[in-house]
Amino acid sequence: MTLHAGKTLEQISDSRKGKIVVRRIGWAVLALVILLVLVVLASVVYQGIASAVDASAYPPPGRLVDVGGFRLHIHCTGSGGPTVILDAGNGGSSLDWSLVQPGVATFTRVCSYDRAGYGWSDSGPTPRTSERIVRELHTLLVNAGVPGPYVLVGHSFGGLNMRLYTYTYPQDVAGLVLVDSSHENDPTALRREYLSSAHCSSAALVRAPAPGGHHPWERSRCLLASPAK
Repeated sequence: MTLHAGKTLEQISDSRKGKIVVRRIGWAVLALVILLVLVVLASVVYQGIASAVDASAYPPPGRLVDVGGFRLHIHCTGSGGPTVILDAGNGGSSLDWSLVQPGVATFTRVCSYDRAGYGWSDSGPTPRTSERIVRELHTLLVNAGVPGPYVLVGHSFGGLNMRLYTYTYPQDVAGLVLVDSSHENDPTALRREYLSSAHCSSAALVRAPAPGGHHPWERSRCLLASPAK
């Protein structure tokens, strides 16, 4: 009887020790979760404060124009016509043209802008295809009161956008300048940079012949996509 009672007390003791260990692990996990939440909240607050400080210290050189629920930054200088529109390469911004724009502004009006999610522009809807980017640029120019015709200048990925703009709005375009432009038929460039959109792939090229015959864009209505931002 004494032996049985001893075993019972030992079992009770072990059970209590197990509960204590579980309870301590639970408190440790809870503390870790609380710590992680505090770190995330601190990061959000810090990012908000830092963004506000940056916005105050580095205001946009141009203006922010609503293009349908979000704003794009456009910076126009100079006077005359036709107006030159500058589109930077993938991951670039209007600042990429900071050494070019002043020179062009000496003889005509010139505008650089930031695609959605870059520079001073707000983030835009996804997927970030060139078709969407071109529509947004067209809306930006209309809403900003920048009349055509335009001389479009595109560097790298911007060259793809400007070619598509020329095809989509030919009546607005007086000229096209490609600066080391990427090309939709370069599979290496497409895989590396422009096929990040989930719905676009090399197998998803939409063949849509333009009225009147062959056109270079008949192979590439969907594929031109920049990384979502």
